[in-house]
Amino acid sequence: MIVLFFTTSGAGWLCYNGRVDKRFAPLQLLGIGWYIVVAIGLGLGGGIWLDGIVGTAPLFTLLGIGLGITVALVGAFRMMVQATAPSEEPPGRKR
Repeated sequence: MIVLFFTTSGAGWLCYNGRVDKRFAPLQLLGIGWYIVVAIGLGLGGGIWLDGIVGTAPLFTLLGIGLGITVALVGAFRMMVQATAPSEEPPGRKR
């Protein structure tokens, strides 16, 4: 059974009977790209929204962008470590 699921770090991959299938690595990389875009976009949008409410023009926008970039870099790094991890299959076993 093939299942798409997400971990707590936001990384998603396709799994076959509990094993990570490396044939779907390009989908992982696509997911990492979307994660970066969404994290920075939410930080920017939240900063603009708070600036509109409070009236401090660039302050929360810059803080939101900084927070979004930080979250994006940490999350992307964690996902890349998972995506480039060696296969979970025991050595000597062929498919």
